[in-house]
Order: sequence, then C-alpha cells, then structure tokens
Amino acid sequence: MDKVQILSLRSRLGIPQETFARILRTNYATVSRWETGKARPTELQAELLTMVEGLIENTDYDVKKMKDLLIGFGVIGTLGLITGMIPPASIGVFGPIGWLVGEGVATGKRLRRLLAKSPRPRPA
Repeated sequence: MDKVQILSLRSRLGIPQETFARILRTNYATVSRWETGKARPTELQAELLTMVEGLIENTDYDVKKMKDLLIGFGVIGTLGLITGMIPPASIGVFGPIGWLVGEGVATGKRLRRLLAKSPRPRPA
C-alpha cells in the first residue's frame, strides 16, 4: 500500500493520525512517515492496512460504525467480531459484544446472524 492509499484510507475513516496509529498498534510518527512517503509499512503493517480497507469495503457496516469498532477493538478484534470468530461466551457480558449492542453498532439480531455463520469447533 502506497502513501496515497494510506492517506485515503485514513481520510475515509475520518480520524487523525494518532487514532489511526492506535488502531494499527504503531505511533503517529510512523503513520506520518508512511503518508509522506518517508517510510513504508512493514509486511505485517501492510497486511493490517489491507484488512482495514477490506473491512470498510466488504461489510455492510457504514464507515462511522466501522471506525467505532476499529477504535474500540483494533483490526484483529473487529475482524473477529464481524466474522463471528470470537464467540460471545469467551468475552463475557461487558466485553465487546455487550459494547456493540449497547452502542447500537450491532443489534442482537445482527449478532445472532453473524455468529450463526461462524464455524463451530468439532469435537475431537
């Protein structure tokens, strides 16, 4: 991902460099260097950026709700919640699932639909 794509991605989310850096688990100076072309993301950082772009483009969440999820749970946590790979039983009542419902990011119906699609572990 080049500097124009990174700046475009952050702009679509409407967040400052500091927040974008926190989502990607880096610092704002690194994001600034990416956006000015003074540095390039590592392979892992590039993968996280691609995931963020995919989350925005390939889910039915609007950008504001996606931004809230990313800020609250980071890239991997958001991906896990949206795909239903993180089972609610492992999170507890006040974890991400409770927050999603409480903040209106997802309804109980939406969560049930997402979790119904998640693969279930098979007994050994």
